[in-house]
Amino acid sequence: MELIAAVNETKAEEVFRLLKSKEPIAKRQALTSLRDIQNTVKSRQKRNRTYALTVQALEHQYTQWQRSARQQLAHLDTHVAGLNHQVTRLRQQRGETEQRLSGYERELQGIRTYAQQRRTKKTKREKQYNHFYFVPILSNQYHKKYIRAHDKNASAEEQVVQIRESIESCQEAVRQAANQLIKKQQEHDAQLEQREAVHSQVAEADKCLNYLHQGQQFWDHFDEYQATVLIESCDRLIERFRSNSGDTYANGFPRRQSSSTPCRQQEEERDWAVVFRTVCKEYAEREAYGAEKWDSVEVDFDCARCRQSLIGWPTPDKVHTSDLLCAACYQETRTSMIMEKKMNAWGGKLGIERPVSMERRRSSSSSTTSNNINNGKNNRLSTPSTNNKRPLLLSSSSSSFVGDATKATKKMFKIFTPSSKKQQRRQSADSPTVLPLATQQQQTPPLPHNNTVLNDRPLPVPPPTFYPPPAA
Repeated sequence: MELIAAVNETKAEEVFRLLKSKEPIAKRQALTSLRDIQNTVKSRQKRNRTYALTVQALEHQYTQWQRSARQQLAHLDTHVAGLNHQVTRLRQQRGETEQRLSGYERELQGIRTYAQQRRTKKTKREKQYNHFYFVPILSNQYHKKYIRAHDKNASAEEQVVQIRESIESCQEAVRQAANQLIKKQQEHDAQLEQREAVHSQVAEADKCLNYLHQGQQFWDHFDEYQATVLIESCDRLIERFRSNSGDTYANGFPRRQSSSTPCRQQEEERDWAVVFRTVCKEYAEREAYGAEKWDSVEVDFDCARCRQSLIGWPTPDKVHTSDLLCAACYQETRTSMIMEKKMNAWGGKLGIERPVSMERRRSSSSSTTSNNINNGKNNRLSTPSTNNKRPLLLSSSSSSFVGDATKATKKMFKIFTPSSKKQQRRQSADSPTVLPLATQQQQTPPLPHNNTVLNDRPLPVPPPTFYPPPAA
């Protein structure tokens, strides 16, 4: 990112070259360069403060999202444990069913052999009965044997049918258990994948917060040991410039006189010159390093105005610093935020309390966070919903707040402005004019002896009339 003005060792050498010159124009250029350096450093300090506010707001959003994500991880762990139990139970049921099926198949082999024997015996008895059908005594005997063989064959056939039905039911149970096991296994794998995705996102959020906190610590250290020292050294060099130029006034006020000896002053000047050169070099190196690492960071954030989840670097709200805005929303609301901030400052100075309804709602809503968690934060650039947009900054309550501030401002200006001519004439008419004692005795009219009473109230006594003094 480009800087407003170059602050480096070359710039420091140029300033000292201009300060050593005897030309007034060069000295003024040196003073202008020092002022530019101070403005550049102050601009960087302002950007560092904005960075710190942004990191705090992002930490608030990420903390809420991580809390919800951890709750979702706990729910996924419970669901996965339930699926594991169901899969284990299905496998156990399938194993038991397969064991019963194996037993039925072995039993089926034996009952089929027995049924085949009964069928053969029945066929044999049927032939014997047919052969001795016309023999009276033998016919009755073989008829009874045939009936007994027929019943045994029917019982064997019925057992074979029952075993076959049991085998078919076991095979269907094994088939259903296998299908359910496949579905549960697929659901289990999907839940594990979702858990891994959420876990990785939580880890990435922690990593991003750690990276941003490192940047915040870096810029705090930069403000303390480079920016502040550089501004102080510029002030000392400007003071030296004014003392050498013989200017006893600085910005309309008397310049501070040093109580140290000339040798001590020269040593301090040399020390501050060395400090200025060193700090300019360190400032350029540290700022370039910080700008390369933390001035172009892109993070996931939720815009407080358009309620979108975006990727980029947000800007904190000027009034509610915990709300983050995207670039488009910040440009749209920048003027209104500045006006609202000024009205808040004026209201605090005038003793006007801010209406509760004017406070805007927090941006990190649970609905947006839950939607981001359910979607896995995959669709980061979603279409904004027109029903969830934040209302405008100036509402009916804000207009009443502006009206109160306007009345109080007019009242304040009315107190400190001189009275109008009409008020002056009214005050002169109400206040009696002091005349000499002799004139008052001659021209004061006699007072009425009694007051006329109307409705049990005495009439008001008229004010004394002004009479001009007699001509000399």
